[in-house]
Amino acid sequence: FPVGVLSFTAHTPYCRPASLHVSVEAGKWYVSFSSDDGQASPKEEDTIAWLRMFTEEELRSKTVGFDRGVVTQVMASSGRRIDFSPIQKSRMEKKERSRRRWQRTLSRQVKGSNNRRKTRVRLARTFEYTKDVRKD
Repeated sequence: FPVGVLSFTAHTPYCRPASLHVSVEAGKWYVSFSSDDGQASPKEEDTIAWLRMFTEEELRSKTVGFDRGVVTQVMASSGRRIDFSPIQKSRMEKKERSRRRWQRTLSRQVKGSNNRRKTRVRLARTFEYTKDVRKD
């Protein structure tokens, strides 16, 4: 779809992209670039040979497993618990209350109206914070 000219902030050095993907999430525009770095991926045999250089104890010390849960967000195999900060928890609770309100408002609005479209964007923004916190 024709978008026109989009300004963007380059967070890393880049060259001419092989492809780009433009998306809109919760009313915010994102551009993702895809390019080839010129380095060949290691062959499976090379990776296996490299891993065989280590003893079983060394491999166990270098390997960490993670389990995502409901009560504890992430639990590492080392026993370390990774949870949200108190500020993040309070903000997510606030977003949840806001989400419920916007969903009630949305259910009462006429389908196809401009106000319903704006409410859908506001509702989507309440999901964005939680999504971003989990992603981090």
